[in-house]
Amino acid sequence: MERYIDDEGSVIVSKSIKPIIEYPETCLGSKRGAKRQFRYGNLHIREYDEYYTTHMDKIDPREDPIGHLMIDAPEYLIGLFCALSIVKHVASSFGKRSKVETYDLHKTIESTVTNNTLPTSIIGLVFCAASYIAGNFIKNLIANLKS
Repeated sequence: MERYIDDEGSVIVSKSIKPIIEYPETCLGSKRGAKRQFRYGNLHIREYDEYYTTHMDKIDPREDPIGHLMIDAPEYLIGLFCALSIVKHVASSFGKRSKVETYDLHKTIESTVTNNTLPTSIIGLVFCAASYIAGNFIKNLIANLKS
């Protein structure tokens, strides 16, 4: 028995049925190993060697990128917020370090700020990855419950 739906719920279309896609190529969206991808309105098409996969997004990322991230790809939005939080933390740590050096305060304060930056950043990266995985899991769980 042939499969017509992939693990993500996209419809698989053989290239023998539709050998050429005439829609505009796009860089928006996760390629998931595809050679190229196309968009036509809310239709998202990925091209692989022998087939295409297609699915409908609820929101076109070209029209409403934030809405698309919130509804169709929340795992990327979670990852973006985590990354921004880590960058903010690291930047503020370096800012505190330069203030300590500028005002020539106790060396213990400087070493405490410097020593806590790396472990906290690593914990932040682990939290970011876990949030991304959890967001993707929840999105797939909801999609499976609907079908």
